[in-house]
Amino acid sequence: MGVLQPSLSDTVSSFSSGIYVLAAELKRSSRLEIGGLGRHSFPKGFYLYVGSAQRNLAHRLRRHLSEHPNGKKLHWHIDYLLAHASVRYIWGFAGPKDWECRLSRYLTGLDGVQIPLNGFGSSDCRCKTHLYYFPEDILSFVTDTTFNEVFPKVAGTFIVKLEGKKCVSPQGRYPAASSFVGTGF
Repeated sequence: MGVLQPSLSDTVSSFSSGIYVLAAELKRSSRLEIGGLGRHSFPKGFYLYVGSAQRNLAHRLRRHLSEHPNGKKLHWHIDYLLAHASVRYIWGFAGPKDWECRLSRYLTGLDGVQIPLNGFGSSDCRCKTHLYYFPEDILSFVTDTTFNEVFPKVAGTFIVKLEGKKCVSPQGRYPAASSFVGTGF
């Protein structure tokens, strides 16, 4: 019998709130309905979505990773995109809600980033968007170092690489995150 590995909930249980970045891949160009924003074209490629959870971060991330066909109600803009795209990486930061917009504004200035849809994920703030498009693999544009430039003193950061629904390459700069090796959510 193998060693029981912690789940995503175990990994982020010390984060009752925080900022997260989902890196998702859309394998083919699609025209998608995005709630109140209407129908829009999304080219195949990689997307970064910046979000926050003011409580129960693990629940929010599990919800984003759940599949639409199982009856998940499409509520947030990101739900509509994730019904067609696969999450590849999750970055998480313990921090206040205003960091969500600070990080989003920072991503706007990265070389190679494109804004696919104004207003996506930013209906509760003044940001242009919280969704960013990269035609090539996101890791060639965004690394843990990039986030350190924005938040050099963030205490409690986790990074999780996903293949399907399995965590295959957890990383962390802090003990609570570096011990994460999960196999399920």
